[in-house]
Amino acid sequence: MELIHSFGLWVSQRRRALRMTQHEVAGLVNCSVALIRKIEADERHPSPQIAELLARALHIAPDDVRAFVHAARAELAPDRLPAPETSSYPASPPTNNLFSYPRSRGNLPVAISSFLGRVRELTDLEQLLTRPEVRLLTLTGVGGSGKTRLALQAAEAQLSTFPQGIWFVDLAPLNDPAQALMTIMQSLGVAEDSNVPPRNRLINWLRPRHMLLLIDNFEHLLAAAPLISDDLQHASKLRVLITSRVPLHLQGEQEYLVLPLELPQVTEIRGQQGEGSGIADRAGLPDRGLQSAYPDALRLFLTRSQEVRPDLTISGDELIAAAQICIRLDGLPLAIELAAARPRMFSPTQLLKRLESYGTLAMLTTGPRDLPARQQTVRATIAWSYHLLGLCCIIRNRW
Repeated sequence: MELIHSFGLWVSQRRRALRMTQHEVAGLVNCSVALIRKIEADERHPSPQIAELLARALHIAPDDVRAFVHAARAELAPDRLPAPETSSYPASPPTNNLFSYPRSRGNLPVAISSFLGRVRELTDLEQLLTRPEVRLLTLTGVGGSGKTRLALQAAEAQLSTFPQGIWFVDLAPLNDPAQALMTIMQSLGVAEDSNVPPRNRLINWLRPRHMLLLIDNFEHLLAAAPLISDDLQHASKLRVLITSRVPLHLQGEQEYLVLPLELPQVTEIRGQQGEGSGIADRAGLPDRGLQSAYPDALRLFLTRSQEVRPDLTISGDELIAAAQICIRLDGLPLAIELAAARPRMFSPTQLLKRLESYGTLAMLTTGPRDLPARQQTVRATIAWSYHLLGLCCIIRNRW
């Protein structure tokens, strides 16, 4: 068999033996197509990092990766490598995809607080995310309904399903649909290349990857929605999970409405207390077995209250007041979490009276500083919704 004295020619023949395009290899290596062309033309030696990624993209056997990298760096003659078509290199990717691309978790944010309830919703989303025909899933719902937290929890449960990971993009800071493309590319870490248009670079990056893209807060950038449709058309293995207060109205979009949390029934809680089942534990809260039987809204309030003040006693009339607070707040997770932070200052009974006297907007005004400004108070959440009305009108006129 004729020896190959050019590393670029070796790569080119190996790629063709795998029936891969330069675009597909570039996507797996996370580089530009121009760089792959230069490597195959022997105009450029790849860096050691790029060479290792290239070895994985071309399904190089693990024992031969070191020699491949040395050849890529002109530190070893290419004729020392086996022929590109030889059986020592598999002609098709291994069944477990171990060497097709580095397995990655992606960039999902790590949750700081525990996730509570939503069992039915998580079951629904698991089924939807595993159905082949559902490639675009949009979680809709009012502000403060917990769309982002639910999406992150559902995505986390699917990590083993997507070999190239789950990638998170937050669009909330943007105010122009034209910024969406670059924000997505930056979140994914798509390499820069002035010779290739950004749109093409993103598609090249996405095309070979079996991954889930989670895009948060799309409601104010609806004019950029066709970008998602285009990505899905060019990348057959891509799934997209989106949170938005309104649907994107794209072909193939599956909408899932996120409702507020299930509310407690005050009469049932009174009955439980009468039966003696509302006995408090050492922390002063109902025992955890009983808490698990409560509707999600009350469970969230009790758990977050305990996190804020472990010595808090919530039983008897205070438990009834906590249930009434959840009802007054319509089961919205954001409002409940803001209210649950108040036990530092007020008992549930005292907080309920102030909510009734001064109103929700006046009382729930101090949220965690590490949350976006629009989520630190109920008033800010409503103001964000009001802002979106005007912003959508501006965007519609511009586009």
